[in-house]
Amino acid sequence: MFFSKYNIIEKFEDKTIIYNTLSTGILNLNKDYSSHLDKMITHGIFEKKDLVNELMKGGMLYKEYIDELAFININSIKSRFNELSAIYTIAPTMECNFKCDYCFEQGKRYNTMSDKVISDTIDFIVENSIHTNSVDITWYGGEPLIAIDMIEKITNEVLKRLNNNIKYNAGIVTNGFLLSKENAILLKKLGITRTQITLDGSMSTHDQRRPLLSGKGTYSKIMKNIEECCDILDIVIRINVDKRNSDEYIEILNELENLKIQNKVDVYIAPVESINDIASNKTCFNEKEFGQKQLEFLKVLKEKNIKIKNKISTNLSICGAVSANSFLIDPLGDIYKCWNDVSNKMKSIGNISDKSIINNEHIKWLNYNPINKQECKECKLLPICMGGCPYKSLNSSSLQCSVQKYNLRNKLEMLVNA
Repeated sequence: MFFSKYNIIEKFEDKTIIYNTLSTGILNLNKDYSSHLDKMITHGIFEKKDLVNELMKGGMLYKEYIDELAFININSIKSRFNELSAIYTIAPTMECNFKCDYCFEQGKRYNTMSDKVISDTIDFIVENSIHTNSVDITWYGGEPLIAIDMIEKITNEVLKRLNNNIKYNAGIVTNGFLLSKENAILLKKLGITRTQITLDGSMSTHDQRRPLLSGKGTYSKIMKNIEECCDILDIVIRINVDKRNSDEYIEILNELENLKIQNKVDVYIAPVESINDIASNKTCFNEKEFGQKQLEFLKVLKEKNIKIKNKISTNLSICGAVSANSFLIDPLGDIYKCWNDVSNKMKSIGNISDKSIINNEHIKWLNYNPINKQECKECKLLPICMGGCPYKSLNSSSLQCSVQKYNLRNKLEMLVNA
């Protein structure tokens, strides 16, 4: 018998939690079973057959030795280089109706797709998806709803030309200001159901940080749109947090409760990050600080009886940026691997009109592999972290560990007590 190297064992007063980061199996053991687990680990005594069976079922125990690191590597490569699915992020415009104080796109040219780029984008998607089983598109910007006519044109033509056997999924990342009921109905008609909207805390803070270009506030209009559209689209609210608004998510949750839509939407918090040195590092959380803030947020959700998506999953595919058949297309038709690089010509891997989209920038992303790092090889969290954000790792000499490193014990306790 061999124990998995990816077992996380956490002991509490009256129980032991064993969680496997590779299989995501989890067991909650009482004191009696905890003592038998200790005998297995310390003395190799496997007398409790039902416990042995559960450990094996959970991927925590093997009959024979398994090279789990090689298994992770193989399955990560299979997932990243799977050409049966195609993933596209499309920015029809970099124009935006907001002036966010931490926007990483500041200083970039605010282009919008020409008719030729629209036509080339359609051709690129269709030709690149011929041999796939599924196509997934995320509309991005700028503010993509400014160009909803382009979204409609591209979507209709792509769906018209794609093989009917290809599964189609689509979503949109929007600031929510233009998400009227009419636009929501149109998006749903186009097969765009996933919708992410960003809020930044209380009304006063949000309106200060995410105003219209005119300086006018946006919070009330966005919240009204969420209320009117949450039965039409699957809405996820991303609440950006840093040291300036760290607890104001509570006010958003309170308003969702007042509107009686707290369980019609999904809510999560995300850290404001200093991309391209736009946001101040003094106000941004590091991973450890954000890990604590995330725990506080999850506890508030639990207290308010708001649904929690707290499943801790593996991340073997890592990120679309390091996947072979995942592309971001900007308004000029330039192709990128990461959202953070959009419209930075130096980071482009080609253009949709090119015959080839292989260059050194592309190779850099596809060659990314956290298993090459000794620290990651030895880490029990590798299957759920996979080296953290590839963009950060490729642009830093230091390790970019996942927030799970700092709050996994507490998350596991919340998970088994849910």
